[in-house]
Amino acid sequence: HQPSLERYSKTCYFSRQVSFVSKNPLPLGMGSMSNPVYVSLSFAIASSSVSEKEAPKAVAKVMVGVSAGMVLGVPVMSYIANLFSLEIAMLAFALVNLIALALTIIYVPSMPVKEKMSYGSQLKILKDINLWWALIAVILLNGANFGVYSYLADYLERVSLLSTEFVSITLLIFGLANILGNVIAGRLLSQRPLSFVGIYPFLLTVLFLVMLFLGNMGFVIMGIVLIWGILVGCAANINQYWITRVASNVPDFANALFLVATNVGTCIAAFVCGIFIDEFGINNVVLGGILFTVLSIGFFFAGIKKSPKEKMLKVNKAV
Repeated sequence: HQPSLERYSKTCYFSRQVSFVSKNPLPLGMGSMSNPVYVSLSFAIASSSVSEKEAPKAVAKVMVGVSAGMVLGVPVMSYIANLFSLEIAMLAFALVNLIALALTIIYVPSMPVKEKMSYGSQLKILKDINLWWALIAVILLNGANFGVYSYLADYLERVSLLSTEFVSITLLIFGLANILGNVIAGRLLSQRPLSFVGIYPFLLTVLFLVMLFLGNMGFVIMGIVLIWGILVGCAANINQYWITRVASNVPDFANALFLVATNVGTCIAAFVCGIFIDEFGINNVVLGGILFTVLSIGFFFAGIKKSPKEKMLKVNKAV
């Protein structure tokens, strides 16, 4: 896996360098496509480097890094761009990618492929109905969270009546809470995966209902967003676990499917939540989140029902 990580680190680095020099969006797009591949491989390496029971905790550490990058990346990029220029900001993040490449070479051990799998053998997993239940569940659950989150800044300003400064603070709280959620989920998925996954959609539904009725109260919404941020961090781990557990024989492909499912969920739910806003107003955007969460419950429990209890209690090595 190390050569693959190095390859994609180089792709990210050089694409940003070329984008900086030529102002061509194509190299930037290449870097954007390489990023999910790098993350997917990181999940697979983390899970395979520890025991089966500790795999969710290892994946959680990678997820913490992803969350931290998302929380810090945007404000740092904006700060550098405002202070200097967008070109300088892009060059700075090209340097960050170069550092990531160096750390990969130094710290990630060489892991020779034990058994080479053809693309056809990996695609065979798509015939498994359990995988499709898992994919739909993840699409719906991630959509529930990020469909609403797509409009959170507008919601905080127009419904909760927060100032621009407090909107920024609240969004930062949300992002930092994601990291805490990653850690919590890593522990719970190692100890009680079935119970944790089963109760999560109900917790999210309750939170959205509270937000629906109390979202117009300024400082109350900040507490709601804090709890929601933790739940969203947990959801990232749940989504990755739920897909990879049914495709344990193709961990790299399973992690790629996880990223595809989450992105599809975000796109679809953002569109649906936008319809709710057009029809019922921004204050009812959470209705879209509730809809997606309730729909996800059926697919999650379909997956639980199809899986033997003893298999669920033993965390898959590929998680």
